[in-house]
Amino acid sequence: MTAPLWPASVSTRPGPPGSGSISTSRPSAGVSESIARFLGTGRYLLIQTVIVVVWIFLNVVAVELRWDPYPFILLNLAFSTQAAYAAPLILLAQNRQENRDRVSLEEDRARARTDEGGHRVPRAGARRPAARCR
Repeated sequence: MTAPLWPASVSTRPGPPGSGSISTSRPSAGVSESIARFLGTGRYLLIQTVIVVVWIFLNVVAVELRWDPYPFILLNLAFSTQAAYAAPLILLAQNRQENRDRVSLEEDRARARTDEGGHRVPRAGARRPAARCR
C-alpha cells in the first residue's frame, strides 16, 4: 500500500458534538479555501475584468506605456498562471465541501436512528432478535 503524496487537509472525524463541522489539520487549508471561494464571486470577476480592460487600453492607446504590445503575451501568461493556481484551489475546496457534506449526512443519519427518548430506532429492514424458546 502506498502512502499519499501529502497529508490530507481535512480530518474525517467530526468536531465537537453538535458543531456540524469537521476539523482541519492544516491552517493553510482555510486560507486556500477562502481564496477558492473568492475566485467564484462576481466581485472577483468584476475586478479581473477591470484589470484586463485597463491593461488592453494602456497597451493599445498609450503609446509610451506599452509594455505588452498587441498579441498581449504577458496578459496571456498572467491568465495561464492564474488558471494553474486557481484550478487546484477550486478542486481542494470542492473536496473539503464533499467531506463536510459526508460528515453532516452521517450525523443526520445517526440522529434519525435515535428517537426523542434516546432509544435506538431499528433501521428499515433490520432483523429483530429471535425470541428465546424455554
